[in-house]
Amino acid sequence: MNVQTLKQYIKDNHKGNGSDFAKAHGVASTQANDWRRRGFMLIDGVIYSPRRRIKTNGRHIDLEVGQKLAGK
Repeated sequence: MNVQTLKQYIKDNHKGNGSDFAKAHGVASTQANDWRRRGFMLIDGVIYSPRRRIKTNGRHIDLEVGQKLAGK
């Protein structure tokens, strides 16, 4: 599983230009900026909004950006 912040994705794939990203993906620049500001992430190329931390076996799971889950 590949995890990347939207901010990093825009930097890497759109030369840091949020308007270019927005145009390429058919959303308003204000929407793309809101997603970036709110910390949206890309996981295997799908955009997700952070909602809450989850627990597995009583521990919180925190996935570092760029980290891959074992077996994925």
